[in-house]
Amino acid sequence: MKTGIYEYPCSLCKVEYKWSVEEPKHGITCPSCRKSIMDEMIAWGEAQQKDELRLKKQMNEWWDYLPEDVKEKAFFCVVNKLVQSELIEKKTYRQILQDEFGFGPDSYYMGITCGFMSLHNAIIPQNEQSEMREALREKKNKDKIMKERFTIKSTCDSCGYQSMDLYPKSVCPMIDCEGMMK
Repeated sequence: MKTGIYEYPCSLCKVEYKWSVEEPKHGITCPSCRKSIMDEMIAWGEAQQKDELRLKKQMNEWWDYLPEDVKEKAFFCVVNKLVQSELIEKKTYRQILQDEFGFGPDSYYMGITCGFMSLHNAIIPQNEQSEMREALREKKNKDKIMKERFTIKSTCDSCGYQSMDLYPKSVCPMIDCEGMMK
């Protein structure tokens, strides 16, 4: 595929920029906008980590001040619900949060932060993990085959016509072209 120089605006700041790309694309940002976005994402990630640490500290302090009998009851209820939903009913992460514990969609992130998603994923039986790995392997192989099927395999040396079929050293199929496919 030929690489060309295309001049069109950054999708954020709208300043004209010369792009050296295979083909014009929408949504490309200039280097200064890209750096600005990355800086914002890094700052957001750092703030999020601080918030998570603060939340974990608050929850641990809350737990430490509970009376022992309340801790035992809470522990029993949570573990009982997890055993029922994880091991017996084999529910999904979302089903456990919403059906078993009665939480709304906002609890999804909370479950990740406290480590429940990691625990949930670790409980998957070995045979299911093997099946999932095999299914993923098959999907990757199918994706590779599909990508190969829909890849440009030959290009005309005169008009630039591209084909997904292989035309080794044949005349270009375009009516007004006398170029050769390579």
